[in-house]
Amino acid sequence: MPTCVVCRERVGVLESASLLRWEHKGCKAEREAGERREREALARLEGQARAAVLDDGALEVFGAALEEAGLSGAGRRRLLVGAFEDSVGVALDDGVLSREEETALARYRERFGLSQGDLDEGGLWTKAAEAAVLREVMEGTIPEEPRVQGQLPFNLMKSEDLVWVVPNTGYYQTKTVREFRGSSHGVSVRVAKGLYYRPSAFKGRSVSREETVHADTGMLGVTTKHLYFHGERERFRVRFDRIVSFEPFSDGLGIMRDNQRAKPESFVTGDGWFIYNLVTNLSQM
Repeated sequence: MPTCVVCRERVGVLESASLLRWEHKGCKAEREAGERREREALARLEGQARAAVLDDGALEVFGAALEEAGLSGAGRRRLLVGAFEDSVGVALDDGVLSREEETALARYRERFGLSQGDLDEGGLWTKAAEAAVLREVMEGTIPEEPRVQGQLPFNLMKSEDLVWVVPNTGYYQTKTVREFRGSSHGVSVRVAKGLYYRPSAFKGRSVSREETVHADTGMLGVTTKHLYFHGERERFRVRFDRIVSFEPFSDGLGIMRDNQRAKPESFVTGDGWFIYNLVTNLSQM
């Protein structure tokens, strides 16, 4: 005999509220009432949650209301994470995260025991971290060295500090591709049976064109003095004062080195706005 999905006790066919879901009729009514109460509590607390993220005074009031509501684990987490994401969006409306906003976000996270994994499902935690690093660089301060799992492949110089690391960065190069193009023209004149003479000769020429190609994928490191790249095939570092121009892209950064034979290179990081502003500000420190 099957068991009720709510109370885990045996349930007969006549006792079940549905043939597709084994549960007592009374258990089903109780479950639906509980789900309704949770939806109402979530709707009631949403505004309080958003206000609590960036307001220390509202934080404790909301915390007490949350405990009183007795939400389930999934509903509670959904409410807390949603409020955090909404608040990060508001805080980053101007592109920069103030120290007060950064402190408030950290306090909210600690108050409710939220992990970085909880808060970064939509990438908002990373966005907040990027904005905080960018603020410090713009203020002329060297941020704390980022936490990276495993050993870094870069051999940093003693006079520089690591600021940011982007794994899985696509590295692209611009290369000259040459091809031979030719054509024939004119009319054919019959000279003898089965023999034709074509007055025009076959003419051809070499044509060059620029093409952007994917050279490698690897780790991009940004320090106070260099750009580092470490992939399976390409490994190098470029001093900021050896770069004559930076070009912003929606998903990355383009550079042109100070070399007569240099051609455009680009790094696809996924967030062009951040990496462009970070590198250009560091290059001017």
